[in-house]
Amino acid sequence: MRSLKKIKIKKIKKRLSTKDEVRKARHSLEKETEKAFAEFAKSKQKDREMAHLKYLD
Repeated sequence: MRSLKKIKIKKIKKRLSTKDEVRKARHSLEKETEKAFAEFAKSKQKDREMAHLKYLD
């Protein structure tokens, strides 16, 4: 385990300082998450269909 003295603290380049900036960032992350989950669900459904077709053959 590293000691706290050895850990270097990085400077923050872009900081969210206003409530509006935080709201925009949160909304953007939620949108990206929804999109990624939709893609994941589609691929999982496709895998299930392919497995079902192989089972029937």
